[in-house]
Amino acid sequence: MHTHTLWAAQVAAGTVLPDKRLQARLACILETFAERPNDAIPQAAGSWGQAKGVYRFLANPRVRSAAVHQGLTRDTARQCLEQRTVLVVQDTTSLNLTGCHVLPELGPIGSGNLAQGVLLHSTLALTEQGAMLGVLGLQTWARPAGNAPGPEAKESGKWLHGIDQARQVVWETAWAAGATAPPRLVHRMDREGDVYEVLQWVEEVGDSAIIRCVQNRRVEDPLRLAHAAVRAQPVLGRVTIPVPRSHGKPARTATVEMRALTTTLRPERAKYPHAWPLAWTLVEVWEPTPALEDEALHWLLWTREPGGGAGGGAAIHLPLANRDVSLDAEERLSYRGTAAGKLGQFRKGSRDVHQRGSTDCGVTRPGAAGTGRAGHGVAQ
Repeated sequence: MHTHTLWAAQVAAGTVLPDKRLQARLACILETFAERPNDAIPQAAGSWGQAKGVYRFLANPRVRSAAVHQGLTRDTARQCLEQRTVLVVQDTTSLNLTGCHVLPELGPIGSGNLAQGVLLHSTLALTEQGAMLGVLGLQTWARPAGNAPGPEAKESGKWLHGIDQARQVVWETAWAAGATAPPRLVHRMDREGDVYEVLQWVEEVGDSAIIRCVQNRRVEDPLRLAHAAVRAQPVLGRVTIPVPRSHGKPARTATVEMRALTTTLRPERAKYPHAWPLAWTLVEVWEPTPALEDEALHWLLWTREPGGGAGGGAAIHLPLANRDVSLDAEERLSYRGTAAGKLGQFRKGSRDVHQRGSTDCGVTRPGAAGTGRAGHGVAQ
């Protein structure tokens, strides 16, 4: 049996639908998207009749997006159980639905707020080698229109909910399968995930993480601020890495220095009255002598990955950190992630995706989202 066919059949069999014919149709749709992940529904279906069947399935009131989403995430979690370590990668993208005037749940997207759509926050599972396993969580919401308060400070809860979604489905699947222990989860986030509550929650649940650092936080060090403190550390090593062509600049190689500082973060009491100090490691990758026409490479990463090498040196293990890609492009979409996105139904009145542990994929209006843990509601 073809790999796509087998995968589609497994997901459909694990999806709770009220009719076996709906499961058969779901398997057909998943296989179609798997074979042509970059096509729109009419092109992927191959004919208007097949496309109409897909639309009817998505419009069927007996097909709940939460059920389809649960089938996809459980299949991903089942594959995670075969790994010792799983990279849980989160990222947000916008879906431009400006022409869909029948959807009242849309909100502004983009810097100019001229386009209308929704935001999709994906939580994907990868092996340590970077192979895609599938999707562990999806969150969708629309931003408020007009002069409503800016969403930047109100959407940080998506990272917390992504952690919760991944942990819930992996642990539930491990328990149902009788596994002795689930795999170790390493959460990966870009600079938007550099939020003190996120660092705190990763530590509290006992997972690991690699998070792009943007906040120059207070640390327990004579230099007091994290960026200066890590630059003052001795060089752990120098490596030459390839830099792919980007923004009209040719491909090149770069020699970078690596430093690391394990320190205690001290929260600002006025801003985080209920927070506590955290022990994290800040890793710096810096190109000290770039060519005149090139911008120096500079990455700062918060991590809880283990360190400690022979002779007191720090040997920091960062999964996928040495890949030939920008650290801003960590998310890897495969046919599974694409199929999950296409099957997300944006229905008026669908239940809230942002409640802790929820795996629904309905669009919610800001102000209607659940709070999860106190103070961390998404788009509230």
